[in-house]
Amino acid sequence: MQRSTFETILGASILAIAISVGIILYKGQLTKSKDTYALFGNFDHIDGIRKESEIKISGITISNVVESDLDPKTHLARVKI
Repeated sequence: MQRSTFETILGASILAIAISVGIILYKGQLTKSKDTYALFGNFDHIDGIRKESEIKISGITISNVVESDLDPKTHLARVKI
């Protein structure tokens, strides 16, 4: 079996690109947004809401509950997302 130089270079290039894409995806550069901010909401009742509960709009997950506590001034449940 005889191999040509072109096939060897092409195979090495494809392998290098695949490894680069894998490293980028592993580090999360293409999948995670760095532009995040916290939102707070006050509610009368938060039955069933726990840490890491999903927040959805029209069935699409947009965030998760980070924490929940009691607002000392209003005595309402405060949820951080």
